[in-house]
Amino acid sequence: MAPIPRQPHHSPHLPPRARAFTLIELMISIALALLLLIGVERVFKITSDTVGASKSLGAIVRDNRTAQATMYTDFAGYAPDSPYLLIRSSSTYAFRDAQDRLADRDASTGNATAQRQAMATIDLNNNGKEGELQTVSPGERISPFTVNSRSHRVDLISFFSRGTFARQTGDTTGTTLTKGDGPLVSPMTTGEAMVWYGHLRLWNGPNPLATGNPNATLTDSRTANGRRNYPDPGALGTNTSSPPLFAANGATPFHSNYYAVNWILGRVATLLRYPAPSTIGYYARQDPTAAYAANLKTLSPLARIGNGSNTFTPATPWRIESSRFDLAETSIAQFRYDLSYFIQASNAGTSWWDYAPANNTTPTLCYRFCANPRPPKIPITASVTGVPDYSIAQSTPCFLSGCTQFIVEYAGDFFAQDASGNITNYYEFGPGSTDGEIDYVLVPGPNNTFTKRIRWYGFPRNIDTSDDTTAGPVIAGTVGLNPYNTKTVNDMVDVVPLRDVAVAAGVTFPNGRTSAPFESFLANPNGPTAGAFTPPANNNYADMGNSSNSDIQPSYTCAFGPDDPKPWLIRITIQLDDPNNRLPNGQVFEYVFRLK
Repeated sequence: MAPIPRQPHHSPHLPPRARAFTLIELMISIALALLLLIGVERVFKITSDTVGASKSLGAIVRDNRTAQATMYTDFAGYAPDSPYLLIRSSSTYAFRDAQDRLADRDASTGNATAQRQAMATIDLNNNGKEGELQTVSPGERISPFTVNSRSHRVDLISFFSRGTFARQTGDTTGTTLTKGDGPLVSPMTTGEAMVWYGHLRLWNGPNPLATGNPNATLTDSRTANGRRNYPDPGALGTNTSSPPLFAANGATPFHSNYYAVNWILGRVATLLRYPAPSTIGYYARQDPTAAYAANLKTLSPLARIGNGSNTFTPATPWRIESSRFDLAETSIAQFRYDLSYFIQASNAGTSWWDYAPANNTTPTLCYRFCANPRPPKIPITASVTGVPDYSIAQSTPCFLSGCTQFIVEYAGDFFAQDASGNITNYYEFGPGSTDGEIDYVLVPGPNNTFTKRIRWYGFPRNIDTSDDTTAGPVIAGTVGLNPYNTKTVNDMVDVVPLRDVAVAAGVTFPNGRTSAPFESFLANPNGPTAGAFTPPANNNYADMGNSSNSDIQPSYTCAFGPDDPKPWLIRITIQLDDPNNRLPNGQVFEYVFRLK
């Protein structure tokens, strides 16, 4: 008889015991939960970044709309009888922000040359070496004619305009500039103004390293020491320069204008009135005849240096770039006369905008305005602390913050061209030497057709990629050297100086000059003896070749004087960046203004 199998005993009150999770199952569930949390975090981060970028873009677009209306009004009132129209174009190397500097493999705190050369090199092939030769890694040595996050355009433009211009600064009725006894904003308006756009020199703030500098914590820009506290955009220095720009360990820059995202584009409308009222502060005019009789060359009140900067003439007068006043004792007609007299009497020739006589009274019309977007409280008198009126006045030039690129280019009728686009005549060769239309480039189209495209002149810039090669971008320029002297001017499709186009067309400039009378070239604006800049390698401005010399700081000045032909069009390109890095590539805006 087979045994009867034993049945399992179950308690009538307890259910059967369930099987528990194994360790592997727990680990898998935790991993899945972590993945889910990571996904949720990524969704929130992407959403947050998108919202932040949208807000940043919205703020930039809003600021740009306001700026566009102001610029349109200024250029719409351009005075055809202007004494001058001045464009100075230049580039400077600078880190975009602190993150860019910390990521740079060869960042230097040595002298200015060492810092500049470090900024001008990058690592494109990710081998840990920056600035390799062109034959090894093309593009790792940034040309000063390249526009990117390390090479920045810091152009400026000044011209004369008619319209309704209101003062932005106040009056000073007393005899003490720091007393602050006048209104902060004068109610005066005028119908003429000299309008200036460009990057500002920003107040460096209380510099803890500027010991011995009496103006280390002040905003007073009347003296040379005071102006040192207003560095240019991208200005370079060391921990021993004056003022020091780096801490002793080289880690922290004490420099408000060091990073490109901190730069501010400025606009200054200096109102013109002649004669000016005698009860308020303004920049006073000196009669050029009397000045020359005293052996003093001046272009007051609009030049950077000149006697008589205001009505009460203190011991240290304000210079126009100090941004103390926005009223000058002159008019468009009066300054045109004064400038014509200056050019003839001083034999300044083609350098009247940067005239450099032997004495120390060098008048120049190329300058940057000082500004302080956040004026601090300082001792005004022994018992009064506050924000002085001259410090408040320095906040008025601030126009657009976060401006990392400001590019100015021009177009006009300087040549006569035939149906093939070839240049047949040049404006200096007498009446009828131009064709009455804006100079152009013939761009190939479909079915062997060609389209006229406006030729823009200015500091070299790559705007047409049709001639670029696999080795890198091409900005074809020429000073009569191979290989581009064998090509036509239609092959020069990018922005280049008018000089290059004329030379490529075989133009011989009158009076032994090497460029148009309104053009000036410097390889380094701080060293006029360095000579004019020319295309570096193979007549390609964008090609650094195997050169390690990135210390070049070229500038290109076009100063159209009383008797020079003026441009017909002005093109302005602005790039605005977000200091919080929510828009890594920034936002670019381009404007074209018609002057004629």
